[in-house]
Amino acid sequence: MSDLIPRLPAWVVLGLFVSLAFARQLGGEFVWDDPLLVLENTHTGDWRNLPSFFTLSLWETTPVVDPNRHFYRPLMLVELWLDRALIDPPAAWLHRLHNLGWHLAAALLLHRLLQRLRPGAWLAFPAAAVYALHPLQNEVVAFTAARNDSMAAALMVGAMLVLFPLRVGPARLAGGAALFACALLSKEVAIATPVLLVGLDWLRGEKTQGWRRHAALGGVVVAWIGLRLALALDTELQVPESLWTWSTHSAAILTAPWTTSPTAYLDAVSPHWLPLALAVLGTAALARRGGPQAWLGLAWALATLLPCLPAVAATGQMPYRYLTVPLAGLAVALHAVWPAQLSRRVGVGLAVALGALAMSEGSQWQDSSSLWLRGWAMGPSPRSACGVFKTLEDQPEAAGWLARAVASPPAQYCCYSATRFFLDQGAPHETVAMGRLALAQGCEGSPELLAPLAIAEAATGDWGPAEQHARQALPDPTGLAPVVLSAAALRRGDSSELERWAARGPGGDAAPLEAQVEWLLDKGGR
Repeated sequence: MSDLIPRLPAWVVLGLFVSLAFARQLGGEFVWDDPLLVLENTHTGDWRNLPSFFTLSLWETTPVVDPNRHFYRPLMLVELWLDRALIDPPAAWLHRLHNLGWHLAAALLLHRLLQRLRPGAWLAFPAAAVYALHPLQNEVVAFTAARNDSMAAALMVGAMLVLFPLRVGPARLAGGAALFACALLSKEVAIATPVLLVGLDWLRGEKTQGWRRHAALGGVVVAWIGLRLALALDTELQVPESLWTWSTHSAAILTAPWTTSPTAYLDAVSPHWLPLALAVLGTAALARRGGPQAWLGLAWALATLLPCLPAVAATGQMPYRYLTVPLAGLAVALHAVWPAQLSRRVGVGLAVALGALAMSEGSQWQDSSSLWLRGWAMGPSPRSACGVFKTLEDQPEAAGWLARAVASPPAQYCCYSATRFFLDQGAPHETVAMGRLALAQGCEGSPELLAPLAIAEAATGDWGPAEQHARQALPDPTGLAPVVLSAAALRRGDSSELERWAARGPGGDAAPLEAQVEWLLDKGGR
């Protein structure tokens, strides 16, 4: 191998390492939010919806609409439509292969940009390998919903490469602006691109030339901001409650990824002192020895990390993908100090080590249960237990995970399932016990929790609480509360409730409701 590698171009070797390191991900399943975003997407199955992609936030195209409308990703929706146009129903392997293609493009473009900063294909190889093969990149390859991060990285770097010359013609100017616009439409983290281009000019000692390039990017930024304002998308910068925990967890992802999980919640994660110390020392060393290029790389990392803060604050998590674009900046800084004499053999050795670690860490991304069990192991909490429950909902052990999920303070997302889970299993007594426990632990009295609880209470003969909970559940999307209220009224000799609810049904047909009421009266006693 040592004789073969020097004969191959550095970019070919880099591409081979990336392909081998992440090849196992092609055999995995849809994970995390992918079933919602990909399989249940309400818009990507029809090309006639393409214009609407530019007027909606990402999660408005799914059955679960996210009230936080700052996830504006129209180009990501175009990508999902393209995948679905190729294979419908969607296949996980195709989505993961598509992800790998974008990540490979980002890695190779970054390698080219590093060569423009310090000439030498093999000199640029080690820093590019750190970006391309870091274990955190498993997320952008395995997780379809993370594809927009590698898209933004590739398009940002592509725009900077096209506009790298100080004097560019109309074609390059238009091409660079178009790439930057596509990067912004992939993810707002690309907003840092114009500042980074200024930094590249400053690095080369050119401060006044090439103003047309900056004007073109500035025009794209103005248009993008105007579009977001016109669509009333969220723009407020939210800061995580614990900046300290966020900082230590970020440091752990970069320096010790085997100690972290993207599905762990920050409020349950212990501080990672050693990784933080290593990150601080490494950053200080780069700033001291790397000169202007290192400062540019560190500024790149910081400028592209800040736009991720609202998502961290909203979810309470620090997914690996938020560090994908900042890692490209760290690669620029590392490239500034890498010794030329250590570029080839040591660089290949570094790539081998990183590739092996990436393959090892990639095992958690094969399916959602592995991913959430890792999150529980790294940061046990009701919310991580809720994630495990959702992935094991059809397994015998799911009940135990549900109990952990509604422990005080409960995971509200699993509170919706606390009663329906046992009711669907035909276990009314367990439904009542879990529903009352969930309410006592702090679960909100949502219709999804209260209506199944009311049915179970009525079925076990506890009609007073059943009727009370049924009324509290109104309006009830589950359709269970009217059954309880109608049955409770009939027990008192009053048929008006049944007639009222039957009249609200499709076509005023009372037969389905009457059958459910009769069943409940038989179970709970007349």
